Amino acid sequence: MGTELPNAARKRRRRTMNEPTPALLTYDDFRQFVADKDGRYEFVDGHAVALASPSKPHARLALALGTKLQAYLAPRRCDVYMDTDVWTGHNARRPDLSITCDEHDIENDDDVLRAPTVLIEILSDNLGDDLKEKLDEYQSMPSVEEYVVMDSRKRWVRHYYRSAEGRLIFDHDYIAGNFRLASIGFIVEIEALYTEARIR
Repeated sequence: MGTELPNAARKRRRRTMNEPTPALLTYDDFRQFVADKDGRYEFVDGHAVALASPSKPHARLALALGTKLQAYLAPRRCDVYMDTDVWTGHNARRPDLSITCDEHDIENDDDVLRAPTVLIEILSDNLGDDLKEKLDEYQSMPSVEEYVVMDSRKRWVRHYYRSAEGRLIFDHDYIAGNFRLASIGFIVEIEALYTEARIR
């Protein structure tokens, strides 16, 4: 179903930090360890994993979409977050954008989301991702109804949604047109979004 993922999506471009750490960390250990560190980290299989900085097109695309989502969700009891920890059950990932309508997520200030509704990842040359691994983790979270993957080097979008069987599936890849985030009723206008982010 669908076409091949972009090459960047199949390459893991993360690096484990080179400072000594215990063999395995708890999530609380991880948060304490990175509290005074610069940069972005994920908690994966008991280890702190440093992430490369996003490219400028990557950042423009995240900001363009995040701003539109923020304006759309303002009257609703839902929040959109950029680059915030999402607890997947055993790991803490950092999607580019996360939308939650969960009261605990909204009211609690512990800086981690536990029941997001929509997760959005943006790919770029210097920030590849293992989408199979993340897709499996996000699929295991009952709250996640939709998962969007966007390329910041060219116009390419994949929209996963929760099937009747409970799996995250997609129909096809987009390079134009629009699609609907059904869980929040938001229309993503692909051409307008990429034009705003200055990505051809």
